[in-house]
Amino acid sequence: MIRYFFILLLIFLSQACTAQLYTSANIFAHNDYEKPIPLQIAYNEQVGFIEADVF
Repeated sequence: MIRYFFILLLIFLSQACTAQLYTSANIFAHNDYEKPIPLQIAYNEQVGFIEADVF
């Protein structure tokens, strides 16, 4: 009986631990100086977080 309980528990936990849905809002873009217009590209891609270095 305990064996069946652990099997059912394992099945339940494996279903509960599915992968998250990622969208562009989950992306973190930091300022890439090799791009001609890094801020505009990140903004157009609708990333969730944009890092800008200020000197």
